Amino acid sequence: MFGYIRPDQKNLLVKELELYKAVYCGLCNALHKYVSPFMPLTLNYDFVLLASLRLALERTPPRTERKRCTASPFKKKCRLCVSECAPLIYTAQASTVLSYYQLKDDILDRDKPFFKRALKKIILILITPAFKKICRENSHIRGLSQKTRDNLSKLSALEKTGSSDIDTLADISGQLLADAASTGLEGENYETASQLGKNIGKWLYIIDAFDDMEKDSKSGAFNPLTVRFGSVEKVKQNAEAIDAVISNYVYAASQLTDNLPSTCYNGIIKNIITEGLDITAQKVLFKTNGKVKKTND
Repeated sequence: MFGYIRPDQKNLLVKELELYKAVYCGLCNALHKYVSPFMPLTLNYDFVLLASLRLALERTPPRTERKRCTASPFKKKCRLCVSECAPLIYTAQASTVLSYYQLKDDILDRDKPFFKRALKKIILILITPAFKKICRENSHIRGLSQKTRDNLSKLSALEKTGSSDIDTLADISGQLLADAASTGLEGENYETASQLGKNIGKWLYIIDAFDDMEKDSKSGAFNPLTVRFGSVEKVKQNAEAIDAVISNYVYAASQLTDNLPSTCYNGIIKNIITEGLDITAQKVLFKTNGKVKKTND
């Protein structure tokens, strides 16, 4: 379910793009330093939004450093300093929880190629001790893990019944990101992070379902969209309607960015939500470059 949340880089200011990359590299370092040397294997750009949101809400100034690393041994890269940077450390640990359960789900998915499942199983074995350690040592992460497990169980139970209630399915899935975004926060920050995370999580569930529907149809796996509309072709015929629904989630999330304190991360967050998500949606729904929607004549 990961890999869809990216910015529209060409519309980021130069300083915003540099900061975006610095957050990514800082998060990679936080995973290595505060979770496990193997955790960077699970890192993807989706988590930069979560990190940027937490950095903004906690008003954390961007202290940067230039360092070499395993991924870039010959050239120093600018990254956020992770020492005493609570939002980055939290994001590294929260992303570990999400990645842990995603890996477990992928391993059980018999539709995936054997070697991919075998690789994911190796990664899961490597990161499990670190996952258990951070759950033992951090009550917030332990609580997040419990909530994630409970919501995934609810989602799995509905999917096993072949539910066509897309709203409920998306709502439960959205709660996964809502919890990851808001755990440990209080008051208005908690509400903003929770609602923003939930709307993006609901968008993500439907986009992922649309992207996977042909593969799911061939394998006979559950897909909420084909259950709801009856076939892959009928889902495609309703792409415009689906786009309208998920656009409402994006709009709701974009409205919530007005509640963020004024920080250097706001441009990145708004770009991802208002531009990056739409580009991804157009690519998935209409197979376009994100600018021109395909119409059903």
